[in-house]
Amino acid sequence: MITFAFESWDIKQVIAGAQFKNAASISMLRKLGMQPSHQARVWTPVRTRYETCVFFSLHKAM
Repeated sequence: MITFAFESWDIKQVIAGAQFKNAASISMLRKLGMQPSHQARVWTPVRTRYETCVFFSLHKAM
């Protein structure tokens, strides 16, 4: 899907986030080749609170 995004649209970077405590999601993002970029507090409507999320990015190979 990431390859499709890079090849089909004129994008240079894909950004994804996961909750800080969600080790399985973070592991999956790393396996996709994504690198950590930053953390942020994000409002989660389902839980009606802010939670810390970690964000990852992957840049298009030139």
